[in-house]
Amino acid sequence: MAFNEKFDEVAKKLMDVTLARSRKLVGVDVRDIDLREADERLIGPVANPQEFWGDNSVYIGGWTDDVKWPDASKMPPFFAPALMLEAAKKPEFGVPELHEQGIDGRGIGIAIIDHRLNLEHPEYKDKIKHYEVIENKWDKNGVDYHGSLVVGCAAGENTGTAPGADIYYIAAENWPDKDGDPSTMERFNMAIRKIIDINKNLPPEKKIRFLSCSWGGDAHLFAKETEELFDLAEQNGIMVLGGGHRGRTGDGYIFFNPKYKFENEYGMVGIPTDGKTNPWFLGGYAYDRMGGASSMFPYLAGVFAMALQGNMAFCNQPDWQSKLMEIMKNTAQSDEKGGKGKIINPAGIVKEVARRAREIELEMIKQQKTKKDGK
Repeated sequence: MAFNEKFDEVAKKLMDVTLARSRKLVGVDVRDIDLREADERLIGPVANPQEFWGDNSVYIGGWTDDVKWPDASKMPPFFAPALMLEAAKKPEFGVPELHEQGIDGRGIGIAIIDHRLNLEHPEYKDKIKHYEVIENKWDKNGVDYHGSLVVGCAAGENTGTAPGADIYYIAAENWPDKDGDPSTMERFNMAIRKIIDINKNLPPEKKIRFLSCSWGGDAHLFAKETEELFDLAEQNGIMVLGGGHRGRTGDGYIFFNPKYKFENEYGMVGIPTDGKTNPWFLGGYAYDRMGGASSMFPYLAGVFAMALQGNMAFCNQPDWQSKLMEIMKNTAQSDEKGGKGKIINPAGIVKEVARRAREIELEMIKQQKTKKDGK
């Protein structure tokens, strides 16, 4: 990708102060940098996901809300980072409208297995019903980046699809065989068992219904056991989302970045992850120009939690988890870009689940009446 001399100069100054791995501007002061030459390739809305890929790509991946920006005289006219960050807190595709109707996943349990969590973030601190750290090399009192992001997507007060949901959180390393340690994924399996055990002791109206695992891959020493535990979780009424597990994510159903035609060429349902603000693990918020599967699964868990709110009869049918995935696929909206794929329709999911729940309830009443009359 070729840039003019002024752009190259601005790009280098910004890249020099980003957080290396995420290319994010975190708590830095860039007031002395003239950003007028920093066009959309560098700091604007994502124009083409391809620009984020490859060793030679030049971009700022996002920024936290404590970055000090130049005044308007040194900013491009299209760029308002504080406004972009604030506007991107709310989930997309009609979720805020559902919240206004009181549909926010209240009372539905969502379990998350991820890294250590900052328990004090105001976005979700009151949602955490259980938290523990699986013993390993970590300092149990430490915090990591990823946990706040996924909880924020699922149940953040402003950022989540289900701000009324209850969160049951187990911190366990979820990267296969980190540093050659074969026990890493064994700890993840311990976390799945804990979730199942916790759920057994919850009252019927408070059961955990979803387990969100934002990690991928099944090539590790404990993969077979993980698969068996996922099966056990679903047998115990929990729907597993993510976990690198081909069946639980609805093989071929969902993908992130729905705004781009080429992402949807295989008939998948797009889940919004780009241009999203989520809780930052050190406090405050962070805006990400381009998201990924990490935020896709908790977003989906929250949408499904909204659908089950007041509609728990839906879970009385066999294999309700697969039926819910089918509803997600069948209610999806057409891709406005003209692609073959579609985009998730939260309102459509909620409506269809409610309809089926009423049918199940009526059938249960009918069966009870028939049984009573037959005595």
